Amino acid sequence: KTTTMLDKSELMEQVLDRYGIQLRASHNGNQTVHCPNPDGHVHGDRNPSASVNLAKGLFICHGCDLRGDGYNLIMQIEGLTFLEAKEQVGEVYVPTESDFIL
Repeated sequence: KTTTMLDKSELMEQVLDRYGIQLRASHNGNQTVHCPNPDGHVHGDRNPSASVNLAKGLFICHGCDLRGDGYNLIMQIEGLTFLEAKEQVGEVYVPTESDFIL
């Protein structure tokens, strides 16, 4: 049986792109973004409060301590459970040939 898997960094990039979250370069090699809070809006701060490590596919908000991977980001923005977020990834993101494992 064939299964699909997205690598964490690919998932994070696709999630950020889907929600129109713009990355800004940071001095420490990570990217910075405005943090989406649990009800789908961003903090009212002028400067980005969250860091994204694309290589690891992780984010953390230094303002509200929201953190996790692409699934956590979907869960927070959409108000979904983990399983619902995984289902949504399967429905929304089209895997490439390299994502298939035999």
